[in-house]
Amino acid sequence: MNDRADFFFEAFEKLRSREKKSEINTRSVNWLGKEYPVRIIQNARELALLDESECRVFTRLGDDAEYVLELVQRAVGKRFAELCRELNEEVRAELERDGLKLPPAQITIKDMKSRWGSCSYTRGHISINLRLAAYPRETVKSVFHHEYAHFWHHDHSKSFYDFLQAHCPEYHKWHKALGDD
Repeated sequence: MNDRADFFFEAFEKLRSREKKSEINTRSVNWLGKEYPVRIIQNARELALLDESECRVFTRLGDDAEYVLELVQRAVGKRFAELCRELNEEVRAELERDGLKLPPAQITIKDMKSRWGSCSYTRGHISINLRLAAYPRETVKSVFHHEYAHFWHHDHSKSFYDFLQAHCPEYHKWHKALGDD
C-alpha cells in the first residue's frame, strides 16, 4: 500500500515541477531553456515581445498584473506556434530523408497538464503542449519525433523506442529534460 502512495506522491511532484518550470508570470518567462526578465513599458501599444534578452510588455495598464500576464502568454504562444511549425517541417524532412512516407499531419498547440504531446495517427493529428516552450529547442523537437513515431508504432513498445533510436539517435538525451524517464 505504501508503494502506491509513493507512486502518487512522486507523480504529483513531477507535475508540480513541470508547472513551476513552465510558469509564466509578470517577473520572468522561461523560453527554450532560459529565463528572461519581463520589463513593463508604459505605452499606448498593447503587446508583448520576446527577444534574445528579455520580454518587453508595452501597455498603458502597467499596474494590471493580470493583463500583463495575458499579453506575455499571448506573445509566448505566438512564438511557440512559429517554432512548432519550423520543428514540424524539420522532423518531417528528416523522416522523409530516412525514406519514410509520412501522411499529412495537422499540428495543434494546447496547454496540457499531464502530457507533452499526443498523436491521433488515424486522423493524422498531433498535439503539442504549450508548456514545452520553457524547454530547450531540441527537447521540443524530441517530442515531435516521439509523436511521429506513433504513426508507425501505436504503443510504447520496444519497437517504438528502436524506431526512435534509429531516426532520432539523441532522443533519450533531449527527452530526459522532461523528467519522464
